[in-house]
This record gives sequence, C-alpha cells and structure tokens, in this order.
Amino acid sequence: MGSKKCIYSIRKLSLGVASVVVACGLGFLAGSVGSVSADETLAASHILETDKPSSESIDKDKSVEGSEKEATASEEQHFEEKHIDTPKVTEKESRVEFNYIDESTGKKLFSDERTGKVGEDLHYDTRKKISEFKRNGYVLVEDGYLKTDESKKLFQDDKTPQTYTIKLTPKHEVISLQNQTNPKSNEEVEAGVVDSPKWPADAEKIRTNQEWPLERTIQRTIKYKYKNNGKEAFAEKKQSISFERYATVNLVTKEISYSNWKIKQEHVKNQTAKISYVDISENKLLKEDTVTGESGYPIEYSTLKTISDYKRQGYDLVSSDYDRGLQYFDQDSKTDQIFKVALTPRLEFIYPEDRIPTAHKKVDEDVQDSPLWPASVSKIVNKKSIDRNIAYRDFVTHDKVVADRNDQVDFKRVAKVDFVRGDLYYRDWTSDQPNLSKVATPLLKGLVADKEAVAEKTVAVTDPVIRETVYYKQLGKWIAISPTANENVALIQYPNDQDGNPAKAGLASNPGLGTIPYLKGYKAVTSATDLVLKDSSHPELGYLLPEVPEDFTKDTIINYLPVKATEPEPPRGNQPKMPEAPTPEEPKNPAVPTVDQPKDPEKPTPEDPKQPEMPTAEQPKTPASPVPAEPKRPEVPAVAQPKVPEKPSPKEPKQPEVPTAEQPKTPASPAPEEPKHPETPIISETKEAGKLPETASHDSILLVVGFLSALSGVLLFKVKKD
Repeated sequence: MGSKKCIYSIRKLSLGVASVVVACGLGFLAGSVGSVSADETLAASHILETDKPSSESIDKDKSVEGSEKEATASEEQHFEEKHIDTPKVTEKESRVEFNYIDESTGKKLFSDERTGKVGEDLHYDTRKKISEFKRNGYVLVEDGYLKTDESKKLFQDDKTPQTYTIKLTPKHEVISLQNQTNPKSNEEVEAGVVDSPKWPADAEKIRTNQEWPLERTIQRTIKYKYKNNGKEAFAEKKQSISFERYATVNLVTKEISYSNWKIKQEHVKNQTAKISYVDISENKLLKEDTVTGESGYPIEYSTLKTISDYKRQGYDLVSSDYDRGLQYFDQDSKTDQIFKVALTPRLEFIYPEDRIPTAHKKVDEDVQDSPLWPASVSKIVNKKSIDRNIAYRDFVTHDKVVADRNDQVDFKRVAKVDFVRGDLYYRDWTSDQPNLSKVATPLLKGLVADKEAVAEKTVAVTDPVIRETVYYKQLGKWIAISPTANENVALIQYPNDQDGNPAKAGLASNPGLGTIPYLKGYKAVTSATDLVLKDSSHPELGYLLPEVPEDFTKDTIINYLPVKATEPEPPRGNQPKMPEAPTPEEPKNPAVPTVDQPKDPEKPTPEDPKQPEMPTAEQPKTPASPVPAEPKRPEVPAVAQPKVPEKPSPKEPKQPEVPTAEQPKTPASPAPEEPKHPETPIISETKEAGKLPETASHDSILLVVGFLSALSGVLLFKVKKD
C-alpha cells in the first residue's frame, strides 16, 4: 500500500513538473505571439493530469478513422481517362437487324432494325426489350449485341445487313414437396425482384389439386383367413408405399407439367452444382453460389435476384448457362456442375449534343435496378471552344474605338463511361470548321488602322485564347499657316481610302476635299515642293492639295512665302545654282562679267583677259575688294578683314553685299554711288546677264576696271611675298 502511495506521489510530482513546463512554454508563446489567459494555462495542466486513453479507445478511434477514410475513398472514385479509336464515317448507308429468338423453339419473337452511315455508332439498347420479355416469363440466354466487342458496334460496310441475335428461353419454376414454393395467382414469382414474372392462375392449385397431386400413397392390406370357414387366422397386416413427383410451370406458356412418379424416400444430396458470376471484361470471378441435390432432380435456383443486384452495381448481363432451360443434377458425384453467368461493365456514350449526366443519379428513373451515374461523369469534357478576341484600340490612349469582336472554333468529342470502374474513354477531338476566318478591319472616318484585316488562322484544340489588337491612329492633315498671324489658314484632314482599305489614306485628288487658299503677294510651299494653282488664270480658286505622304499620320505643313510685287516669282527647278547679285541704283549701265568665266577668278576680268592676275589661293571664297587711298586709286583691303570688303566711295562709302556661302565662286562686287563711273563690275540676276550692254562708255569703263584690278593684284602679290 505504501509503495502504491509512493508511486502515486511520484506520478503527481512528475505531472506537476510537466504542468509547470507547459505553463512556461505557454508564457513564452504569449511573449512572442500574444497573451495567454490563466484559463488556458490551467486547461493545459488539466490535459497533462488526464490519464492516457486506453488501447481499446485508441483502436476504436482508428477504426472510426479508417471507416471515414474508406467512405471518402468510395466517394472519391478513382478513374482513368483512356483513348479509343475514332471511326471514319462515310456517306454510304448501312442497315443492322436485331432479332430476338426463343432458343427453345427457334421462333423469332421480335425483330428490330437501324439504318445509318458506315462508321457511325449503333445507338441501340437491348435492355428495355429484354426486360419486357422477362416480365412475360422469359430469361436471357445470350445477348449477341452486348457480347460484341465495343469497337465493332458500328454500321459496317457489308453487302448483307449486319445481324445481332438475342437469345431467350422460357423460365421454368419447379414446385415440389421439398421446396416451400406456394404460388398465388398473379403474384410475382420472386417478390421484390425486378422484372419478375407472375404466376399463372392455375399454379395455385398445384398443391391442393386432388386430381393432380404431387404425392400419392398406395396401401396394401394382407388378411389371413381359413379357407374352409373364412375365419381370421392371423391379424391382418397393412403395407403402404408413397410416390412423389414435382410440377414444372412454364411461365411463358403457363403450362404445368408433372414429372414421373418416384418412390418417396429420404433424399440424399450427393450432387453439387456451382453458379459462377464472371466479369468477362477482366475474366474476374465476382461471385459463386453452390447448390446441392439429388441426381435426376431439378436444380432449384434462380439467378434473377443476383443479376439484378449486379445491374445496380453497373453490370450488364451478357449470357447465362444456367438459364438455358430447366437444369438437373447429373449422376457424376465426383465432378461438380459449373454454370457460368457472364457479366460485363455497362458502357454508355455521352455525345457532345447530350446533357452531361448528374453523378449519383439513376440512369433510367423508371427502372428499379438501374445503376447510378458514376462520380466521374462530372469530369467529362467533350466540348471545348478556342476563342479569338480582336480588340480595336486607339494607338495613343489605348481606348476602345469600336466594339471588340469575338470568334471561336468549337471542338467536340465522344465520351464513353464505364459504370463499374468509372473510367472515361474519349475519341479524338473534331471540329466542323477548325479555322478562324479572316476578319476585315472596320473603316473608321478620320482614322487609319495598322492592319487591313486579321488573317485567317487554323486552330488546334490545345491552343490558348488568341488575342489580336488592331491599333488606329488619326489621319494627318494639310495645315496651311498664315504668314501674318499665328493661326491656320486651312486645316484639311487626309481622306480615308476611297476603296475602303482601313490601313491606307485616300488621294489628294479625292473629290470634295477643297483647296488651299491663295493669298495675294504670297506663294504656298511645303518642305518638298511648291503648290500648284488650281487655275493659273483664276488664282482665287486656290492651290491644289499636295500628295498625301507615305506616313498617313504625318501632317503636311504649308507655309506662305512673300513674293515681291515688281518681280515675278523666281523660276523653279532649272536654275538652282544661279546666284543673286545686288542691283545698282540705275540698272541701265551695269558691268556684267563675261559668260565664259562664271567660275574662274573671283576678281573682275581686266582689259586684257588673256593675262589676268589671280587672287591668292588662300582666299578663294571671299576675296577682298580694293579700296583706293583716293577715290581714283583703290587700296587693297586689309588681310584681317577678308569677309567684309570695303568698296570705294568718293563721298560716303557703303558696305558692299557679301556673297552667300552657297555661291563662293561668283562673289558680288561693290557698286559705286554714281553708276556712270563704276569701280567694280555688278553681277545681274536678269536673264540677259550674259550680254554686254551697247553703250558709248563701255570701253572706258572696262579700261579703268582692268587697270585697277591689275594694280590690286600686283599689290596683293607683293604683300603676300613680303
């Protein structure tokens, strides 16, 4: 007792220490995570003080957990997706016959047919017709259609019609002294079994009919008497012998037949029969029932209930050896009799045009043993669309300029469901139109698109969403700017393409665009060309629009340049290199250089043109003009001022015009104040500049000019030499 107390104290101490450790741990967590209440700390201590659960409770929890996992596994059915061949369909017609035969008589009970194109599926179901025959007393012997391989259930290209035979035979029920069958008129033979036939009216009389009994006893009485007086010599003896037989009811014809009489005796069940239910798709034994009996007697067994149970699980009955008529125990006690009931998983096609079934709902609502759709049907994907979105956006703001266009290619495939395993079988994806067609870009006024159309595209079922964007920009404008104010004289937008191409602009010659206004005293020009008047005799009609540039979004700027009133507009095109020279005050007596020397010396030609003095090579672009100390003797300008030569002036010398950089070979010479006595020649801009004027003083002027030029050249040469 003391040891127990000691152990108990040690246990309490260890639990107390553990409680402290837990409390400290919770306090540490409180510091890092948040505050822990005193109640939570006490709760932790209480947990440690609680005894460990017993092994029994652990096992119980494990079993519960296992059952939950098992339930979850059953709900989350594992299945596979498999590929099956896609048949090739042709336009050729084909016909298929389905014949329902009574195997016992060879009589055709019913015939059906289907027509279709070669390669199409046979959309045929034998189940409903078989159920109808079963309710009328037949049992299925063999379904030739279900027995056929799935890949061959198609309309075939045969000269003779395809034929499928469904074999049935009447069901027989045995009523004997050994079984407890007690038929009632119009009641189900097997209560609660789907498609069970009903007893005929006369069946209920089998056990009570005295005329046709199942059992009969023959009695014999032996009396012992004296022959002479007839008195009883010995007590009489009675002997009896009983006979039995069984009745067989044909549930189709309603006939009742009886077996031969046999002496009633104790039955020795020395024979064994086995009924095996096999999944022929995997050659898998599903179930096996064993029945024992006496040789020569019928095997009293029904497959109806078991077959119905397997139907609920998703199987179809293919054939049954046991139901090929009434079966009897044989005479071989060493070998068991085996009867095979062949089953196969039910397969159902789901076509793209069909509604996807709801999992866990009956396939046939009006059929009691109909299976439920497996969970895998919720995963069926037999339709898919590949979308193309075309967005029309402003290039700058990315705003929508016109509604998006959406096109799609629809793909479809056939699915097949295995009701037992839940597997899904798919055929290839197909599409009636696998191409996305070409889409013309909308033409929008004042805008130009970056593409004329979105091209046609062949689509695959694995393609992602296709996104195309068409960008629009504003068409450029012809902008005529006022020469006198900061405003536009004209603003005309380029036209859209007259042929409707949204990626191009129209032509300047398109009708209705107008003209660029004409301003008197000005000419209209672009950076590339001068504008042309629409009618030169009527300038007030304005200028023709210049051509639209290759970049349809670029504006064309039109400027107005002034034109002098006394001068015609300068010629364009033929004389781009002709320099302009200053005009003398009196242009009647200008000195003009010879036409033969426009590019030669930069100084005036002397009187003797064969020996001119050339200016130094260091100053080819801007030679200095001589400046005389006295009006009649020009001095050589200083070398430090080559770009601004001084001209001689008797009274007030003027600044000479400096030739432009574009005209280095023909500089302008200073003009004298009095044109009657020019010191240097003047280059005229008139078209008659190549001719010498016919004046009386021309020779004297040339003499003076030549002398001054020669003197200037000598002085320059001397200075250079020094």
